Amino acid sequence: MNTEAVLTQPPRRLSVRQMVGCYIDTVELIRTRLNKRNETIAEAIKERALYFRVSLLGACNLACPFCHNEGAATKGKLEIAFAERAICIAHELGFRRIQFTGGEPLLHPRVADFVKIARAVMPDVGITTNGTYLAPKLASLISAGLSRIHVSLQAEALCSNPSAEQWSIPGWLRPNAATTRYPLSMRTFTSDTNEDGRAAP
Repeated sequence: MNTEAVLTQPPRRLSVRQMVGCYIDTVELIRTRLNKRNETIAEAIKERALYFRVSLLGACNLACPFCHNEGAATKGKLEIAFAERAICIAHELGFRRIQFTGGEPLLHPRVADFVKIARAVMPDVGITTNGTYLAPKLASLISAGLSRIHVSLQAEALCSNPSAEQWSIPGWLRPNAATTRYPLSMRTFTSDTNEDGRAAP
């Protein structure tokens, strides 16, 4: 079951009001369909454990084969004003968890600002990252209110990365993981494993 509601900025140059309007129209369509089943959007979100996924940008410094960014834009960055309004709407609809993704979200120069804005509204704010830029940004992310981190990357992609020798279970991650109070998950795929970590047939 897909447990994500995805926000990616529309490709055309629209005003913040127009962009938010696109999503409001979609929400109304979903609400109409749920009404036929006597179910509200908030009830559907809670029952299905949905979370709001926000792509900050399409660019990434790795090229992991398992990544689900196929066909997504590789240029452009999400605007703070658009994201702030959309996050407020998501909260009004019933979302209580938000997950920032990319591309590689840590490449966004204002990633900590997104976290801070989201945490003012949502009790659970996470980020999905390949982790290669996490060490220098971890303190600012935690200070901004980050509550969970998901490190997800492909082993082969790291082998071709100049900093690959720094990776196994990263040394800098061990003490931080031991002393912080937020959920941390880590997945390292190889070409011999499926997306769920099982051996490929």
